[in-house]
Amino acid sequence: MRETYTTKSKVLLLLAAWLRELSFNASSRQFPDVDLWGRLSMGALISETGRFPYRDIFSYTAAGAPWIDHEWLSGLIFFQVFSLGGEWAFIALYALLLLSINGLIFSLHNCIYKVSPLWPFYSLLVTADVYSHGFLSTIRCQTFSFVLFCVFILILEGIRLKQWRKHWLLLLIPLATLWGNLHGGVAMGFILLGCYAFGSLFLPPTLGPSPAEGGGENLFTKRINWQNSVPYFGTALGMLGALSVCNPYGIKYLNFLWHAWTLNRSRIGEWSPVQLDSWYYHGLQILMVVALSVTILQIGHWKERKKVPDSFTPTLAVFIFCLMVWKAIRMEAFFAFTCIAYAPVIVQDLKPYLSRLSISIFSKNYFAKLDSGGRYTQLLVGMKAAFSKTIPAFILGGSLLTLIYLHFTLDLGRLVLNDELTKTDVTQFRYPVGIIDALKKSGYHGNLMTHFDVGEFAYWTLYPQFKVSLDGRYEEVYTQAQFFKNQYFYDKKDAFQAQEHARVLAEQPVDYLITEPKLPSTVIILNDARWKMLGGNDYFLVFANRTRIKNPAGLAELPMSLPLKIRSIRDYFPHRPWFKSK
Repeated sequence: MRETYTTKSKVLLLLAAWLRELSFNASSRQFPDVDLWGRLSMGALISETGRFPYRDIFSYTAAGAPWIDHEWLSGLIFFQVFSLGGEWAFIALYALLLLSINGLIFSLHNCIYKVSPLWPFYSLLVTADVYSHGFLSTIRCQTFSFVLFCVFILILEGIRLKQWRKHWLLLLIPLATLWGNLHGGVAMGFILLGCYAFGSLFLPPTLGPSPAEGGGENLFTKRINWQNSVPYFGTALGMLGALSVCNPYGIKYLNFLWHAWTLNRSRIGEWSPVQLDSWYYHGLQILMVVALSVTILQIGHWKERKKVPDSFTPTLAVFIFCLMVWKAIRMEAFFAFTCIAYAPVIVQDLKPYLSRLSISIFSKNYFAKLDSGGRYTQLLVGMKAAFSKTIPAFILGGSLLTLIYLHFTLDLGRLVLNDELTKTDVTQFRYPVGIIDALKKSGYHGNLMTHFDVGEFAYWTLYPQFKVSLDGRYEEVYTQAQFFKNQYFYDKKDAFQAQEHARVLAEQPVDYLITEPKLPSTVIILNDARWKMLGGNDYFLVFANRTRIKNPAGLAELPMSLPLKIRSIRDYFPHRPWFKSK
């Protein structure tokens, strides 16, 4: 007999899943994402000037270049949220978005699939190692994409299973318009809609005789019902049209999205292909193997039944997003959410086929003899009770205690900013806090060469005193040549010729340079008479160009050994009068 769950039980399971994710993410890392500073800067520009910036003002390498910020609305929301409530408002927004994702998945499984709430609870738990990589910083614009991606799945599944009318597709048009102004991940919505359009081709026709009435078996080899896909393609055209009009950049925005998604970003860690030889992504690797295995089983199921399985479209979506992870690790959260969302319908569709496979391999009598005393049946009953009540209760209580402990030991109301003396293996998320503070107080000004991960923090803190060489707005402002030239200087791990290094610096009007002692290029700079080291420590150094800066003095405020400081983002959120003057 199927166990029934009260509304209270479902809410407690939802809270347990949500609190577990909050406690896990809070205990993993607390750092502002490198793009957060750029988003705050855009939000401040719009809020304090009342104008929309269309040209770059923060860099010297791309000064005056067209600037299309596909995350401008996220930046505006971040700035307003922080202005109203400080860091706790950021924490609340982050928690609310995470709760929305959990709520949407629970709603899909409960309202559309009519399955036990244990399905979403344990699906989220098992795949946590995969999708949690998208939530390990304080907050990112892509979190909005995760929420809207789950909304798209909910609406499309309701329509596919004929629980909602196809008129609900019209709701995707304003949602896609909002999504496109929040984050470029709106492309995931188009891909998902394309999966449903393709899958609908192999369903029985909307109008006309059914297979039972002589309408055919709807085989791949016999019939394709083009009329089923018309509403989906019409919705996609409506989404494109609305998005091209309802954004600050007009039709150019669509061209930018194509440019951004086809841009070579392999030198950026999260955009690199998945590394199958690295066990760091073991959870993702296991999930990919499972997804590909399910796809193979579905093909066998289709061949046996001689018709398209009911879960064809969900399986297609899982397979497509699995392939996308091969191109960029950043897609792993979208892939995980497709697996979580579609798990019940795919498993239930394959269940009879898997049962027949197991019966053909093992004899029923074998299992009957094995459980002759009823011991295994009792064990299964006990395990069912544990999985349905005991384990969720333990996770709920443990998560609450973890959050309380973290609050009193780490202060969850603070977004910890790792400075250059923080011990961490994730070097790309360290900031040269002391050096930038010293530069801000020094009275120096000019062009500051920075690494990709430091640029937005540098211009948020130092503009207009300094302009940077490169920052996280790679696809928005910079050309590929500018990006690779700057990254070549910083990321080259092996020693390279001094003349090549000199050429990279000579082609840019660099006044000051922030680098790391461990890089081979730093050794060359130290032996170059044209550069003077102003100060630094074991993690970051700052140099001045003698050919452009006359008699550069050292930074008195920057000793070679800085005290360790755990800083709040509030320390880097002063009033910005320079916005109003620009």
